[in-house]
Amino acid sequence: MLRKVLLLGAVLAGMTAPVCSVQGGLTRGQAGRLAPAPIDGEEDHVFDGRSSGWYWVYQGVGHAQTFVACGSQLQSVALRVARLNRAVPRAPLVVEVRDRGLRQVYARGSIRPEEAGREFGWASVRLEYAAPLERGRAYVLLVHSRGTAHTAPWLVNAVYNDLYPRGRHLGHEDDLLFSLAFREGSRVHVGPPRNGSPDLPINSGARGGQPLRAPLRLYPLYPRPAVAAGDPLGVIPAGRKVFAPEERVEREDPPARRTFPVSRP
Repeated sequence: MLRKVLLLGAVLAGMTAPVCSVQGGLTRGQAGRLAPAPIDGEEDHVFDGRSSGWYWVYQGVGHAQTFVACGSQLQSVALRVARLNRAVPRAPLVVEVRDRGLRQVYARGSIRPEEAGREFGWASVRLEYAAPLERGRAYVLLVHSRGTAHTAPWLVNAVYNDLYPRGRHLGHEDDLLFSLAFREGSRVHVGPPRNGSPDLPINSGARGGQPLRAPLRLYPLYPRPAVAAGDPLGVIPAGRKVFAPEERVEREDPPARRTFPVSRP
């Protein structure tokens, strides 16, 4: 009799063990699904962070940030900008979206000088045109300001670490703070919220670097080895405008008029 009881107990234990194992697996799986999702979702690629760091932009000095398009129809572009001192920048801050070789211009616009305050704040780019982008492809956000003096340069807000993993500030292992919105409803936002409090630039109040009368370049004042061999450091080419499909039909501009000579002295 005792032998039968022990045999029945062994059988029941053998049946229970797999059930407990399966339940344990389900519990672990459910816990994994309930874990916090990454901050960059399918439609909203947001990387929240703030900094009072910056790079100056003036005649001959440009900066560039790579990013991956999460949509095809670019709707808006915004940057966190400020002025270095009380003087207002002489010329607008030109903002372009280019290919990785900096030769094709997919979008172009500007930020007016009076929008640069003493503290960093988001400023929307007044887009002149925006050709379709390829979702998932890497592009370059290029900023420059031909005609702006080194004594009253633009400041473009930057964070001195890798806040945005899908791109970076060309030449440095950090990121400019920027925001891109697409008509499909997706966006790439790197930095604090649009309604966030302003930040006072660190070490501001003096002047920029040395005056330049040379073609537009990336980092001409402090040459350093490129973080990646593919960085297009050096003179920035003029860049040829990429038209939207409907523009190709409606416009008959000669090829020479489709080039923006931003790299001329």
